[in-house]
Amino acid sequence: MTDPLLPPTTDGLVTVRAPEPGDEQALIAGRDEWFQRFLGPGPQEPQPVGCIHAGGQIVGFVDYDTDQEWLEPGEVNVGYNVFAPHRGRGYATRAVRLLLHHLAVRTGYTMASLLIDPANVSSLALAARIGATAAAHPGGCYFRRPVPPLAYSDGVVTIRPPEPGDAGWSRHESFGAGPRCAFSADAAGTRCVGYAECDLASGRMPRGEACIRVSCPPAHRGMGYEQRAAGLVTRFLRDHTGAREAPLVIG
Repeated sequence: MTDPLLPPTTDGLVTVRAPEPGDEQALIAGRDEWFQRFLGPGPQEPQPVGCIHAGGQIVGFVDYDTDQEWLEPGEVNVGYNVFAPHRGRGYATRAVRLLLHHLAVRTGYTMASLLIDPANVSSLALAARIGATAAAHPGGCYFRRPVPPLAYSDGVVTIRPPEPGDAGWSRHESFGAGPRCAFSADAAGTRCVGYAECDLASGRMPRGEACIRVSCPPAHRGMGYEQRAAGLVTRFLRDHTGAREAPLVIG
């Protein structure tokens, strides 16, 4: 399986992107005792999958590999580090969720795992926040979390990335890099009974928090599709981003 480069992908607050020239120095300078304790010395030429950016600077990295012999087919081993001055701000959780989003949009991987030293309480807490569940492993605390889907359904309404020909396609053809994601909504065997979008840099909310907008054409209004679609978007946000608030606009 070919691993695509991680393009700049943002949730409005944190951005992850593939390393660029000059990033190696910042990544090496960010290594501290905590890094050495839980990740070892690190490579001399670090090339993680993504550098984490926040506040206009690199604050750490997020990475995954498929080289561990204990990984099952379709599974990746996730690692990360946030530099000491920037820890405790939620950047790591947001970056890992954005990495999961990247895996969902651009790869065929189906499972993400974290192998965590029992003494690393911060990473144990992160595993819980992203919804990973514990599994048996001889090498430490092992957690697994399925790569999140791109389509969500409640049995009546389904939201999915828009496709050419969908209503509103010209407005919503961008999907995957954020801070805005748009969806087509299907229901009752009918495609495109409405559309929904979430914007994590709308100006209505603090950056990194989402604003959800849903709309149905007149023929499909009054059937509860808007509310159902909005609920499904919140599930997407929970899995793919670090957003914790999401006001709703129906219109």
